[in-house]
Amino acid sequence: MLIVLIAIILLNGCAGLKILSPGSNDIVNTLEPTFKWNFAQKDDMSFELKIAEDANLTTNMKLFEVKEKMFFTLTIPYLKPGKKYFWSVRAKYFSKKTMDYVTTEWAFKNKKTGEPYSFTTSQNAKGNDNLEEGQLEEVNLSGAVENITRLTFDINDEWAPAISMDGKKLAFVSNRTKNAEIFIKNLDEGGTGEIQRTFSSSGQNNLNPFWLNDNENFGFYTNRLDKDKWHLFSSTKGKGLTLISTSVSFVGPEWLFGSASDVSDAIVYTVKTEYNPEPAIWIYESSNTRFTQLVPGLFPDIFENKIIYCTGKSGNFDIWKMELQGNSVYEETQLTYHEGWDYDPAWSPDGTRIAYVSHRSGNSDIWVIDINGTNEMQVTFNPMADRRPQWLDNTTLVFQSNRELDKDGLPRYDIWQIKINE
Repeated sequence: MLIVLIAIILLNGCAGLKILSPGSNDIVNTLEPTFKWNFAQKDDMSFELKIAEDANLTTNMKLFEVKEKMFFTLTIPYLKPGKKYFWSVRAKYFSKKTMDYVTTEWAFKNKKTGEPYSFTTSQNAKGNDNLEEGQLEEVNLSGAVENITRLTFDINDEWAPAISMDGKKLAFVSNRTKNAEIFIKNLDEGGTGEIQRTFSSSGQNNLNPFWLNDNENFGFYTNRLDKDKWHLFSSTKGKGLTLISTSVSFVGPEWLFGSASDVSDAIVYTVKTEYNPEPAIWIYESSNTRFTQLVPGLFPDIFENKIIYCTGKSGNFDIWKMELQGNSVYEETQLTYHEGWDYDPAWSPDGTRIAYVSHRSGNSDIWVIDINGTNEMQVTFNPMADRRPQWLDNTTLVFQSNRELDKDGLPRYDIWQIKINE
């Protein structure tokens, strides 16, 4: 019995902690594997789990806290196909002998060499994008201090922020009335008071507002004409609405975003239909009611005669810029090159920088880059999903995040504000 106990200690790093899967050198066919282990202690226990790209468990390392269970499923887009990863786990429990909490050593395949367990993802391994999630169990190791302020406080989800061009108003979507409706908050009055601007029947929703250049009205997507289809509308003063996209009905509302020009009557927006499922960017000019398809892409934002957007034509979603002559594209430039998704771009008011979302850290964080593609800087570091950055001024961003949990312990979206540390 003593020999068996010693063998377990040498193999696993501590008595009673046993790795089950993935075992060393396993090949897994998913980017969302479930890690399993066993531990003799059953009461008042928690675990820490590390995953990294090197045997020292330091390169691109993720740390997760797992409470009261001996398995963990990875859901964030952290793993890549065809790569080798290393992992280990350790336990923390209350010892009745010492009447204190005890933390075990990390479990290793070979304690003498300190070699952790490893696995390789297959070349065809796949996983979900999970843009709206994050990993609740992930421990934030960045050490970065975020200069952050919360702007919305309802018990329901509040998301899709949009800042008016004069920086005085915040539009956002809330499901506080059961439907998804658009609300306005006046930022120049201390952010107090919220006005509901859309009013819909059951099953009708209004999504992804963007301000028009009169700073009074906004464009948005809604299914009020047909619950299974989406159209692009603009608001008018009061409760009035104007249909823009008369000939096209859209699918996939989570991908549909638009932007209005600050110097013309042009609107750029995303089109995705059941007959043409590849998302494309279109431009609409209200002065002559002309619609023109530009390029394949998502998340367009227009500033003067330039549009930034997201496209996967390089093999991965990156941020690109195109310039316009009238309603024709004459130059396209790639700005980001990371293998993690980069998307949701937004121009700074002075046109010198772009805020965007990147998955390069394994979940959605906000980044900033100069318009020439230099000086990339990470702005948010939370393990949950930070998305949809919008500039309040040239040094302040507003974004949506599900970093706060509701009374049931589930992530809930709110609108937040952060000052960029230059």
